[in-house]
Amino acid sequence: MIKKDYFLNEKSYTLSYIMNDGLSNSPVIVMVHGFAGNKEENGLFNESDAFFHSRGYNVFRFDMTGSGESEGKFIHTNLGTQKSDLIKALEVVKTNYLKVGIVGFSFGATVSLLADSGADAFALWSPALFPCKDMFPRYDTEEVKKELIEKGYLLKSGLMVGSDMINDLRNCDLSRLIRIF
Repeated sequence: MIKKDYFLNEKSYTLSYIMNDGLSNSPVIVMVHGFAGNKEENGLFNESDAFFHSRGYNVFRFDMTGSGESEGKFIHTNLGTQKSDLIKALEVVKTNYLKVGIVGFSFGATVSLLADSGADAFALWSPALFPCKDMFPRYDTEEVKKELIEKGYLLKSGLMVGSDMINDLRNCDLSRLIRIF
């Protein structure tokens, strides 16, 4: 059964979610979208939802602050906001499910690891684990710096990205959390 609803984040913004449940005693997978993404991720999360559900998992997808159908302005979000949104989403899910897994997509993988969520399992899908090296250089250009100064934001996938998020990309280093074998 697919249910669309909302929950409140710590700033009392409503965050939109889709819950595909109905499988009693089954674990739930929380899907965390990437940078400037949303709970559909251009159809990728819709297809993944159906795949996981057909294999016995309930699936919870949500839009973080300022993304998709959620309230707030993306220009005012940063890594801390996104971590907080995920923690609130997990609180909602954990009221009904004992086993919770997280699928973090791209920058959503970074958010998932940093949220210290206590999830039972993690899957990092095309993870952006080193934003300071992999993502920030794309935004460390004269053109972007000029746009941030002139407009106060840059446009990414139709969303206004503020300097707080860009600074978080610059400073985010997960190397202390990742052990390479």
